[in-house]
Amino acid sequence: MRASKTILAPGIACLILFALPLHASDPHGHAAVSFEWVDDPGQILGADERVLRVVVKAAVQARSVRLGYESPDDITVSVRLGVEPAPPGTDGLDRVRLGDLARHQSKTVEFVVQAPPTKSGVAVFTVSGEVSPGREFEEKVGWTVGTPTAPTIRHGAAEFPARIEPE
Repeated sequence: MRASKTILAPGIACLILFALPLHASDPHGHAAVSFEWVDDPGQILGADERVLRVVVKAAVQARSVRLGYESPDDITVSVRLGVEPAPPGTDGLDRVRLGDLARHQSKTVEFVVQAPPTKSGVAVFTVSGEVSPGREFEEKVGWTVGTPTAPTIRHGAAEFPARIEPE
C-alpha cells in the first residue's frame, strides 16, 4: 500500500501544477519587428533628431494590426507623416493603424527620435492585433534610443544603463 501512495502523491502534484493557469510574457511569434536607423531621411531634421524605421512583418494572417510606441524619459519618439493614428489603448500608449496583414506581409513606419546628446533610454514598441475572432495577440519589443553612456564594469561584466543616472 505504501508504494501506491508514493506514486500517487507526485502524480497529483503534477496534475495540480499543469492545471493552474500560468501567464507568460514571451513573444508568441505572430509578428516580427525589426529596426534600422535611416542614414538619409530625405528631409532636414532638427537638432539631435534621427529617423528610426520600424518594420512589422506578420508571421500569420492578422487583422486590425496596430503599432504602439512609448518614449523613455527626456526623449521624444513621434511618428512621421503618412500613417493613420489609432486611439490609445487601455495602457495609454500612442498607436498607429497598420491594418490587416497577410502572412509574410510587412508594413513600415518611420519615427523621428529627438534625444539630447547626454540622454538615452529604451523605447517600447507594441504590435497588437487579432489572429482569429476573439483571439488577440500582443508582441512588445524594446529599442535603445539616444546616446548610451559608457558601460559600468561590475564583477568583470559591462553594464549599460537604460537611462543616464546623475553622478
